Amino acid sequence: MIEVDDAPIINLEDTFVLNCASSIQLDPELPMGTTWVWTSEDAAFELENEILETGQAGIYNVVVTNEKGCEARKTVAIERVPEVVVDYSTVGSCQLADAGMLDIRSVEGGLAPYTLLLDGQEVESVRSNISSWRYDLEVIQSDGCVHTDTIEIESLPELD
Repeated sequence: MIEVDDAPIINLEDTFVLNCASSIQLDPELPMGTTWVWTSEDAAFELENEILETGQAGIYNVVVTNEKGCEARKTVAIERVPEVVVDYSTVGSCQLADAGMLDIRSVEGGLAPYTLLLDGQEVESVRSNISSWRYDLEVIQSDGCVHTDTIEIESLPELD
């Protein structure tokens, strides 16, 4: 009778995306008695640990060997979402008047769709009749990651 040893099965997706998380843990969920080696040309390392924790985008390879010497190999890509960039313009406000304006021209990067909050209040692209102040603009991405910009509506000088 011939006994066939099955290669281990590596339970990982092919691609992972890093957004606001600074690192990701890749855990192939392997049974006891297996060994694993992570390598990457991009990160220049070799790790003999089941769980890979990294914040660097790149191509990672894992070789898993069971107690009978059978191997399985897997290549995993880690991609980083581009950072959020908000393009906006402002118009100052006279002192003691709510005459300023914020025009959010575009939001790029991150994961759309976005929710925009200006000091906790949801806004669309233009907010007018606001006073001179420093406001926090939060861009909440579809995955819950939050990008914050501080926007200043300047106080215009008084006319004599």
